[in-house]
Amino acid sequence: MSRPTLLARLVPLVNAGLVYETGSLAASRGRPAQLIRFDDRWLRVLAVDIGHTRARVGVIDIHGRELRSRQALVDMYHSEADATLLPLLDAGAELLAQGDPQERLVGVGTGLPAPIDPRTGRPGRMWTMPRWKDYPVTERIRQRWQVPVLLENDARALAIGEASVHTAGTLLAVKWAHGLGAGLVVDGMLLGGEDGAAGDIGHIRIASDHAPRCRCGQYGCVAAYASGHALTQQLKLSSLDELVARDQAGDARVTEALTTAARHVGTVLAALSSMLNPGSLVLGGIIGRIPTVVEAVDEQLRRTALSAITATLKVTPGALGEHAVTTGLARKVADHVLRPDVVDAALGRAV
Repeated sequence: MSRPTLLARLVPLVNAGLVYETGSLAASRGRPAQLIRFDDRWLRVLAVDIGHTRARVGVIDIHGRELRSRQALVDMYHSEADATLLPLLDAGAELLAQGDPQERLVGVGTGLPAPIDPRTGRPGRMWTMPRWKDYPVTERIRQRWQVPVLLENDARALAIGEASVHTAGTLLAVKWAHGLGAGLVVDGMLLGGEDGAAGDIGHIRIASDHAPRCRCGQYGCVAAYASGHALTQQLKLSSLDELVARDQAGDARVTEALTTAARHVGTVLAALSSMLNPGSLVLGGIIGRIPTVVEAVDEQLRRTALSAITATLKVTPGALGEHAVTTGLARKVADHVLRPDVVDAALGRAV
């Protein structure tokens, strides 16, 4: 490009706070070259991770690093959607206000334990959160902030986050907490499915005779055996935190229940691995990261699937811990708002 053409392209990007000059290079002849770089210093994403029983709100930089966060208990089954979402948005506003005045919110990412209908952009039907079907999440958020708002299933958001720190071209990630879901990332691309329900592995039926009834109404779903909800009910525990604490304390009854649940999940994941041949299987969520669970899933998967599938497969606990979903949401938003066509539209230019 000629210098005038290049400047005509750069000036709007500089004015929009997307690039800046960092200095110049000495030149033996002519005008010295200016060094230009992407301005990632102050761009921020608000990530709202809403699970079945707990939520996390974080201010994240454009690379997925959490800067400030807050957690809260929620009840997705009994509470109205407004009563859950609006206080979380209030917390997000407070976190944003605590930052440097130069920080700029470029988007909001929200994770929900439900399918997201790709046609409407709203939560689909989910029996564990009956008051959220078709709830206008995006519209509620945009009443606060006029920025792009992206919704994603929480397990798939976790997969995006974990894919950012694993090198496998095909990564299968599981979020195992109160519920049970999965996400698949292939060469950096997340699989969403025709109806936004890809990864809903909790309702694969694995038994029929004398099988427990699942909250979805079917009998024998893997979630009816292995979800955090099923395990706490079975063991008569008050919370997932108590489940983890008892396993760490050596409670044999809890460890045995976790091992049995992990074998059920491992059988399902063996079938998925045989179809998808992932390089990494990442177990996230408060239950998925338990060493007892990781070991039992790994053993059952290798016992069930062909050795050709498992020879190079790595089964690991999530590397990002409780930050995985918010990291994934931030990366999803960043990938969207920094797409060339979206930047062009924001600058008022034709694509």
